[in-house]
Amino acid sequence: MSKQWTSRFVLSSDPALQNFVFDLPEEWWSRPYEYAWAASFAEPNDVALDAASGIPHPLKFYLADRCQAVHAVDLDERILAPEAIREQVKSTYGVDLARHYLDGIDYRRASLTELPYADRTFDKVYCISVLEHMRDPLNKWPWLLAFRPLLGFLQPTIEQAMREFRRVLKDDGLMVLTFDHPRISLRYVEHLVQHLELEFAGPHDYAVPSDALLWDTRQLRCFRAVLRKRRA
Repeated sequence: MSKQWTSRFVLSSDPALQNFVFDLPEEWWSRPYEYAWAASFAEPNDVALDAASGIPHPLKFYLADRCQAVHAVDLDERILAPEAIREQVKSTYGVDLARHYLDGIDYRRASLTELPYADRTFDKVYCISVLEHMRDPLNKWPWLLAFRPLLGFLQPTIEQAMREFRRVLKDDGLMVLTFDHPRISLRYVEHLVQHLELEFAGPHDYAVPSDALLWDTRQLRCFRAVLRKRRA
């Protein structure tokens, strides 16, 4: 099995694409690595979802060039305004967005916790550096997991998003995820894998290697995970 299937911390020695559809801003410390890894899963017959795709972020455009059908969903109202997308791309990269990136992608506005898609729609669900921005008490205080049956009033938004990813994923599909650690608790990740009847699609390793990619000013490291529905 390819090393790309290993869920682990991103390494500074991993492949990186500074040009990914566009020349990426230098301050995007982890995106060249995340995109290079995520791109390896795109296949021509895929129906793919870029979940919380952002407005100028290029993964959806990359997928549109390589997959059968691509959907992009985001909570930002500009996701439904083609001219706003074009303006943001121009502002971010200094280039004009080709028309087929607007016409060839199905754009929707929605929360990750309530996706507007039917069950078992997608071959791949991509969610890149998003989950760490969701407020979730069980992620912030993972010790609460021990009392979960008594805490029904809590709103575990990351869990709700992951449950939605599972729902819209085909039975043989893949979730391709990245997130920042320690903003995301790996204990919580392990809980979600078990609780939502998921499994890692390949080997997984939670150890932090010495050459893990690091955003020094914020002491963040990037974790990548490829998941699927648990097989019987």
